[in-house]
Amino acid sequence: MKLSDVKDEEALDLLANILDPLSVIMTDKDFVDIIRSGKPKLLAAKTAIKSHKKELIEVIAAMHEKSPEEYHFTVISLTRDVLDILNDPELQVVFTSQSQMMPGESFGSATENIEESEK
Repeated sequence: MKLSDVKDEEALDLLANILDPLSVIMTDKDFVDIIRSGKPKLLAAKTAIKSHKKELIEVIAAMHEKSPEEYHFTVISLTRDVLDILNDPELQVVFTSQSQMMPGESFGSATENIEESEK
């Protein structure tokens, strides 16, 4: 399921279900470094699988409209699902926008930004 296929109430439910696990994955320094570097997405998939099994299953299950307990997979179906997520244009925007700012970084206040641009 692509994010663009989900509409209205279903979109709200899906987003609510995937925000927490995606946040955990997208704040992993190794994952972010791979995404930023433009390395093959299989490396990002490997990192997500090895380091964030629970979160990854939560995201994939939600995208299949199932609970993590209801979602079952094989090596092939899991590979396809993980790559579908990493290749989904809408999620790529989330991954790249999130990865542009690591935890602890800040855009600063609007006043600071304006004052800095006026110098």
